[in-house]
Amino acid sequence: MEGEKKIIIKKCTTNDVNDIYNIQKIVIDNFKEEEKGYFLPFKKETYLFT
Repeated sequence: MEGEKKIIIKKCTTNDVNDIYNIQKIVIDNFKEEEKGYFLPFKKETYLFT
């Protein structure tokens, strides 16, 4: 169909994980102090598939 975008799914690489982790940190850092306790950050290893 016209206008459809192709979606590509791939395993995360170390470079991807670093980018995801940095985005996660930015998002959590921008929460209000009283909201931060509700959102525990994932460890980098969580994003890697084995």
